[in-house]
Amino acid sequence: ARQVFVTASAIDYGVATLWTSYLQLIGLPVQSTPVDPGRAALALRDATPDDLIIAISFGLDSGVELGHLLSAARELGIKTISITASPTLLPAREAELNISVPSKTPRGYPSFDTVIAVLSILWQALIKADEVTSDAKLQASMQRMMKLVEQKEKVPAYDSAALQRLWNQVSEEEQA
Repeated sequence: ARQVFVTASAIDYGVATLWTSYLQLIGLPVQSTPVDPGRAALALRDATPDDLIIAISFGLDSGVELGHLLSAARELGIKTISITASPTLLPAREAELNISVPSKTPRGYPSFDTVIAVLSILWQALIKADEVTSDAKLQASMQRMMKLVEQKEKVPAYDSAALQRLWNQVSEEEQA
């Protein structure tokens, strides 16, 4: 895909953004996209049929907004994939391809670990598919991080004199 958008409902959105970060780490053109209609419309405004939307749903909510987003994307010709805890969830039914991951434990509690495991396996498969680029992007990210860490020694975390000036400025404004 030219560009990948990863989305999820509110309760699952943290996992979507975490997975997005890992995909970005290996150099993929991906961004996390909120599912609410206003923000999704902004994020997907320039999406084309060369793009892909991946929806993640653990099944702890109905996934209705995800289903509507995937349905609208398909009407626009955008490719869609869902990764869900059940094939009966609306996102699973609206996506072109659904990866259904069992999520019930022997005691019947919903579990997130199988969905996380599938996301990790997909990430590792993508690394394996293009190891040279993935390694180069990872190394470049680590070099940038080290450069940022080096700034700790060059730029002090705070300037007590600046804090005092700010405090004095606020006090003077309150008195005026």
